[in-house]
Amino acid sequence: VQQADTLPLLVSETLPAAGMTPKIGTAEHALMLQWLVLLSAGTYESILRYFYSDRYGEAVSVKSRASEEIDRLYGVMEIELAAKGPYLCGKQISAADVYLTMLASWYDPDTTALGKKFPKILAIHDIVAARPSVGKTSLALNIAEFASVANTPAKSVGIFSLEMSKEQLVLRLLSSVGGIDSQRL
Repeated sequence: VQQADTLPLLVSETLPAAGMTPKIGTAEHALMLQWLVLLSAGTYESILRYFYSDRYGEAVSVKSRASEEIDRLYGVMEIELAAKGPYLCGKQISAADVYLTMLASWYDPDTTALGKKFPKILAIHDIVAARPSVGKTSLALNIAEFASVANTPAKSVGIFSLEMSKEQLVLRLLSSVGGIDSQRL
């Protein structure tokens, strides 16, 4: 898996008990896919330009344009949430909301500033961040696995969790890399 938008989709569809994916073939599922693409191709890419502006040209202007684009995209989401929310796909939380939560966590200077401009996005952020068993750790471990094992050249990755011990994290990562059902470890 190499696309940032496919990781939340993969995790949500492989963990159906978490209820993070609307039924395939429904309008809600199509909407979730649209949000994942916008979040990945628009918001995430703008966040990369914001935090690594020197990689994309003259740093000050790149960072400024990226900040404007992030706010523009969050503004679009805020309008849609006001009209159709409380979640990106309507009444049901989805993988798109989990991905949005991760991206919103990087809002500069902090999520308090995010909430002042985009209170509906902050509400999703707070709900998802507080919700257990929705695949947040699985998503993080899949990203870490890609960056450290599947990527060429391999990268060093650090994972920190308030919900799981280091032993639990290692077992989950090893089961994923080895293709072993983690329940059997």
